[in-house]
Amino acid sequence: MHRKSQRLCEILDELKDLHIKKSRDYGQTHDPFSNIVQSQDWGVRPWVGAMVRAGDKVHRLKIFATRGSLANEGAKDSLRDLIVYSAIALVELEQEELEKDLQGT
Repeated sequence: MHRKSQRLCEILDELKDLHIKKSRDYGQTHDPFSNIVQSQDWGVRPWVGAMVRAGDKVHRLKIFATRGSLANEGAKDSLRDLIVYSAIALVELEQEELEKDLQGT
């Protein structure tokens, strides 16, 4: 395996651990994505809510690209969060499609 592919796999493993840790703070036993799903309270579909949060990370990265620094979490943290939010959005989109299929719509 190429060293870049190897590093990608290592990062994905690290992100699994990051998700599990953050789920303890943001999720609930019945739903590890409860902080994302609560977007429904505002009429926003959960996968879209995840992408809104991803958009915040993209905005931070634009600032980093322009200024060269960030005051709080670093660019690598934002990139990691962006990957995880994208994966959460995928899971929530799949869930939405599954629920539509079960309802026959």
